[in-house]
Amino acid sequence: MENKSYKKLTYEEYNRVLDCIYDFCKKLDIQNVQKNMWKLDFFTSNKDDQIMVQRISNRAEKINENIIGGYTAVLPFYINFQSGAKTEKSVKKITDVLDDLANQFEMETMNKFENIVFPDDIVPQKLEMIANPGVETYDNGIANFSALYQLTYYKKGAFE
Repeated sequence: MENKSYKKLTYEEYNRVLDCIYDFCKKLDIQNVQKNMWKLDFFTSNKDDQIMVQRISNRAEKINENIIGGYTAVLPFYINFQSGAKTEKSVKKITDVLDDLANQFEMETMNKFENIVFPDDIVPQKLEMIANPGVETYDNGIANFSALYQLTYYKKGAFE
């Protein structure tokens, strides 16, 4: 029997799972993104090209919790790409990166998550972009493009 109530994930679980996604992203071969550009939660400069995986911990939820403690969870997160965006070509370069990530996440889902290492109690089900890139432009010519992604997974209960 399943309980349809919605409960927040613990901060510890959210961090544990999101760190796996961040580690996976850093290994991807994405045009216009060098490995040292990846950040977690904060940009380290407001001038350099950077890409960041950002937590949204207040939106992560447990759904469909079962009697033995297992549950399905949804874990949303942003990926933000900060770069100079003064021309249409430079804007397209940035949105292409975020779209490429969505494609790589979709391929990873289809390949049953063979390249992302999750803890043994986490069974990933789907990794996808759920909101297309949006942009915020700053006075210094730097733009921050954000896209919203989401991991859906099953967390095993204590007796599974």
